[in-house]
Amino acid sequence: IKPANLLLAEDETIKLSDFGIAKMFGHSQQTAIGSVIGTVEYMAPEQADARPVDARSDLYSLGGVLYALLAGRAPLVADSLPEMLRKQRHEPPEPLDRLVSGVPAAVVKLIHQLLEKDPNRRIANARSLARQLDALGFVLAGGPGDGDGRLADEEGETQDEFVVNSEAASAGVVDPLGMMPTRAMEDEDDGDSLSEAAPEEVSPATMATDAFELAPSEPTTDVAGEKERDVAAATSSSEGTKSATRFTPVGEEELDPTPPPEEQEHPLISIQTWVLVACLLAVGATLYYFYLPPSPDALYERIMAKTTGETIDHAARDDIEQFLQRYSDDPRCRRLRGLQRQLTLDRLERQFDRQVKRLEDTSDLLPIQRAYLEARNSLRIDPERGMAKLKALIDLYSHEADTSGPTGECLELARRRFERLREESDRINKEMTELVDSRLEMADTLCATRPEEAKEMYEAVIELYSTKPWAGPAVRRARESLQAMDEQPQEMNSP
Repeated sequence: IKPANLLLAEDETIKLSDFGIAKMFGHSQQTAIGSVIGTVEYMAPEQADARPVDARSDLYSLGGVLYALLAGRAPLVADSLPEMLRKQRHEPPEPLDRLVSGVPAAVVKLIHQLLEKDPNRRIANARSLARQLDALGFVLAGGPGDGDGRLADEEGETQDEFVVNSEAASAGVVDPLGMMPTRAMEDEDDGDSLSEAAPEEVSPATMATDAFELAPSEPTTDVAGEKERDVAAATSSSEGTKSATRFTPVGEEELDPTPPPEEQEHPLISIQTWVLVACLLAVGATLYYFYLPPSPDALYERIMAKTTGETIDHAARDDIEQFLQRYSDDPRCRRLRGLQRQLTLDRLERQFDRQVKRLEDTSDLLPIQRAYLEARNSLRIDPERGMAKLKALIDLYSHEADTSGPTGECLELARRRFERLREESDRINKEMTELVDSRLEMADTLCATRPEEAKEMYEAVIELYSTKPWAGPAVRRARESLQAMDEQPQEMNSP
């Protein structure tokens, strides 16, 4: 119970809300430490100490609310949660009349009684508190009563009754709604009821004490909830006299029978088991899907996606091997074997590249492998000489009876490199031939006007390209042009 959970309706009635599940009211903004659950500013000491709680804990919280309504703050103030819990267990609140002037002493006393650290020293139950509050309101409004705001009724109910209730609470008989019977029921054998006794024979002290004592031979049943008002107003129909008690004990046979809960039949297989089986099936289906071998078409498309023209990604090696192993009768295996052979040669070529760059020892290589490495080294210095060595290697080893194994692989590497270099050389030679021919045509044009420049250009072509096989026609043309220029002055000088 705390201010944040008390709602004031338009008809000025108070509604209790939240019940401890909404956002907590107070500075700490925490609701739990171990088994301690609640708003610490309005938490009973026994709850802050994680001890058992009862209805008197709610009365403590209600006292804190009354204190806050008058003082404008909670009974205890702290800077941290541990400090607040310590204060709730050990430190009393500051007297209310020190913070607020003009509060009646009876009100201050009642609120501080609700805020007692010991539950046994608090007001015993909510009904007793309600009577005291009603009495205080009546007295403060000008009605009769003693100085403490107690109002005696015609049944002799004074503060002694509340003390008796507190003693009953300390003995373990706690009635949170104040529903304990207030009269002892006489044995049926006597035939006398307390209502028939003469008033002068029963003292007020005896009446107050007997109000909370039950005859050991009479089993009773407390009635709470919505039937409380009906039971309080009930009269003895059999005797026709008004009962002197506030509540009439009702036997269990008179209560509405509550049928025992029907035992539910438990299924042979629980829902949790079915859920677990479904999860296992889903996991198994997922694993089967991922480990299921792909179809030939899907696998072939995956391989082709990694192939661009004559270049193939080395990541396709595993897919090619899987295809050739699973679908060896597929007509596409022939092409895939060629791709696999290409991947093997590429790997061998990379090995030779490393040996060429590092100038490693070649004593453990085969003769054809050493010849191939020598041709590779020549290609770096003189491509034409390197190509000539590759051509010689191919001519020498192409007639071997056994061209498999390392010899066949090296021979195929030489052929592949020679073909690639020859294609590249043909392209370059064609471009160079066109360039040299264009320079010769320019020299022919300069012969008539600037013969010296033309002569220099002819001589440059001969000097640069006389050893190049592809430049043979251009070199012959340059020599013929020079010879014609040398013969022309002799003809002019002759008679």
